[in-house]
Amino acid sequence: MLGCGAGDNNHGYGYHYDQIGATGLRVRYAGTQLPSLADIEKLYQETMACTGISATGPLLIFTDPVPTSGDSEVYGSVYLDTGTVFISTWLHTDTRLSSWTYKHEFVHYLLHQAGFDPAANAAHQSPLFADCTQP
Repeated sequence: MLGCGAGDNNHGYGYHYDQIGATGLRVRYAGTQLPSLADIEKLYQETMACTGISATGPLLIFTDPVPTSGDSEVYGSVYLDTGTVFISTWLHTDTRLSSWTYKHEFVHYLLHQAGFDPAANAAHQSPLFADCTQP
């Protein structure tokens, strides 16, 4: 998702977080603090290694509903303009069972950080979406 007019409020979500990891990845939990920051950071580091793109980690917010540009329910999305990744609280807290969603959104984020065309990013026009999202 590309967002416009984010300003200082990050599309109404703000920039506060509960924990920050070694990569700079920040997490805001919704209730329980699962999955652990260590598990999320592991997925982010795996995604960076697979893509070959290194970047300070995004802000990851657990929420429901996840903001979308359409009417369908999704389990993850990203505001590229603010570097904010959203993950559904409906996902299983065991990241081994839900790793695809995290890695998919991290690929969007990392491609944007590398200067990949936003329209091509939104249309999933990179082989990294298939190559780097498998558990």
